[in-house]
Amino acid sequence: MSEEPGKRELRLSQIKLVSAICEAIDEENGGGVEFFSRQFNEIIELCNEMFPRINNIINSPFISATKDSGLAIWKACDEVGLSSMWLAYWICGCNSNWFGGSAPEINYPRDAGDFGRCLKMLEAVKPDAVRSIYSMVGEAGDAWDALLDGWIQLTELYESGDKAACTAMIKEILSNA
Repeated sequence: MSEEPGKRELRLSQIKLVSAICEAIDEENGGGVEFFSRQFNEIIELCNEMFPRINNIINSPFISATKDSGLAIWKACDEVGLSSMWLAYWICGCNSNWFGGSAPEINYPRDAGDFGRCLKMLEAVKPDAVRSIYSMVGEAGDAWDALLDGWIQLTELYESGDKAACTAMIKEILSNA
């Protein structure tokens, strides 16, 4: 995406929202659902209640991960992905309750965006954790082992701004893992 999220005002049509809800209900039930006036009016009322909150959500500013912000603040930012969430879980030794009741599935970066979110998590949560990620070797699977072997080079590519080369290297590493 060329534009950072939150830089322009997004719009949401209330009629389209009502229509999408009705279509989803119809599709989920095999089609042919006929709504009574009361049901349709209650769906409209529900949308009336939700609409201001949804509008605020879609127009809220992008929240970046910040250095040394800690785990809770990082988890609430807009730079959290599956691989960075798993990495945080591993490095911080968190209990599964903190992650919604179960440990996140092992996940790893698949492109420069994923890798960047992992780097930002490390800066936010444990700036000195790069050394501790090497403790994962042999325990987190072949993909992580291979990525850790190239971590310093990947970091240099990412920080140089060459996201395409970073993604290409990740894909090459993973194809050989």
